[in-house]
Amino acid sequence: MALAQLHWRKLAVKTPATNDVDDILDAIADAFDDTTYYDGATRTGQATEWSFTKEVDSVTEALYATPPDPVVGDMRVIIAGVESGAPTPTMDIDTFGVEHLLIGHHKTPGAFTNWDDANPFTSGNFSGYNKATASLSSKTVSNIHCYESEEAIVIAIRFTDETVSIIGAGALLDPGSTDALDAETSGRLYSHITTGANPAPTNFWSTGAGGFPGHGGSANNPHFQTFVPGAGTKRPCDRLVPVTPAAMTTTLLTTHGDVKAAIPVFMQGNSRYMGRLREMYMWHDTILGTVFQAGGVDIGYGVAAHGASANDSLFLRY
Repeated sequence: MALAQLHWRKLAVKTPATNDVDDILDAIADAFDDTTYYDGATRTGQATEWSFTKEVDSVTEALYATPPDPVVGDMRVIIAGVESGAPTPTMDIDTFGVEHLLIGHHKTPGAFTNWDDANPFTSGNFSGYNKATASLSSKTVSNIHCYESEEAIVIAIRFTDETVSIIGAGALLDPGSTDALDAETSGRLYSHITTGANPAPTNFWSTGAGGFPGHGGSANNPHFQTFVPGAGTKRPCDRLVPVTPAAMTTTLLTTHGDVKAAIPVFMQGNSRYMGRLREMYMWHDTILGTVFQAGGVDIGYGVAAHGASANDSLFLRY
């Protein structure tokens, strides 16, 4: 049985005060603290309103995020990182490095303790962190685009060279099955996704196995990690590609009537079907931040691999 449709909403674009990790975390928190969406519509009290909490040790070192939908109240998202020092957080595939944002997610949490504890919560299962950006010693953040839905979030970080890092987390997958081997008791799967230690390639839909959105098995690659239902172990997910990646042309993303097609993205794990991305579609080339409307009403948002020219993108359906 399909899960309820998610409704993605775009928050106001934020510019960090500096290129330091703490200021970038503060900018993300500011976006999720706003009382309105990007267009001035009321956000407070809406079904998509996530709650972000800061961990501060003289400066912000981490954010943990709580979803608004109680159906997924047993899941948290953590975004963290430091400008300097030698913390020893639990990592997933990547190795820790200062001057990177990190992302992870947690299942069945107790109380939050510290982002760099072996488990950042007093109980439950932690995915470990993966890198969410390139080194901020080599890249300068221009602005940050944040999107939320009832059960998942997406954040796109635009750099001054117009490249983009993309991360997401939450109940990103609809498994299409409530079997105990396919879904948590909520009927969901909990995941985090990242373009890794390098920005998204502008042709990411044409990349093969291990490309974004998917999982590269070695450090610094794109990652897509999902908890195994009912367990604390993880299962990496990769795209289930029904055609050869090179065949995914502009023409195939457009109908005969010249209508742009939003094509579902299906995922596999351990050579078995895992589900589809929830209201996140393969989309025609666009520019990060583009809003798509019909009759003056938002229908979705382009999360693209470039901030100035049209390139490969995800479409987040409103």
